[in-house]
Order: sequence, then structure tokens, then C-alpha cells
Amino acid sequence: MGANWNSKENKHTPIVKEGTKYKASQVKAMVEEDGMSVAEIAEVMNLSVSRIYEYLKDTPPDQIQEGSAQHNNTES
Repeated sequence: MGANWNSKENKHTPIVKEGTKYKASQVKAMVEEDGMSVAEIAEVMNLSVSRIYEYLKDTPPDQIQEGSAQHNNTES
């Protein structure tokens, strides 16, 4: 599930750390179960859009919504 960019090997490698695997599984669920866009997920998880794409590296492109995050302005 997902991948990290390994600059020493100049390629994507599988995620190793358990905490990162957990985040990747959360991201995958947000896409598959909640239908959230990459931008929305990045905002909610406080991660970069590129990091979300790395976590979704093994997800078919037709399942990924790029979109933009929606902001609700509640100022009075």
C-alpha cells in the first residue's frame, strides 16, 4: 500500500513504518469509502498533496479525485 520516494535509490519504495502505513490506510479509506478528493484529504490530514499521491501510489487513477478543498467561510 502506497510508497515513499527514496532519493538514495532514485525510486519509490514500499512504506515500512507502521505509523506511515496507518496514515496511508486512512487516506485510502477516505478515497474509497468517503469519495474525498486529494486536496480535501491533504487539508484534513495536514499533509501535502504530493504526500497523499504517494500514499495512493497503488490506487487506480480512476478512483482518485483531484479536486480542490472547499472552505466554508463562517465569518459574520
